Amino acid sequence: MAQSAVERLKPFGKTITDAVDHFVAHVKASERSCTVEQLRAELLEAKESKGVSRRHLDDLRQRAGRFAASFGERIVSTISAREIEEWLDSLNIGP
Repeated sequence: MAQSAVERLKPFGKTITDAVDHFVAHVKASERSCTVEQLRAELLEAKESKGVSRRHLDDLRQRAGRFAASFGERIVSTISAREIEEWLDSLNIGP
């Protein structure tokens, strides 16, 4: 397995240690993150506790809910800017 990994990494000029370091950093970041649905709930709770207007809260609930409907169970740190851009483009709404 190790030799196969060395061969697969060779074209990139990387080592098994580089790959393991990258993977460990990725796992640690994922563990510090949460799902989109959890983040949506925390955001709404924070805004509500700050006393934002009902209209603002309803608007935020609707917009964040739409995002969570698509990405709800995903870990926030695993969603790329490109994915968000593609999702926004798919909404077919104006600027």
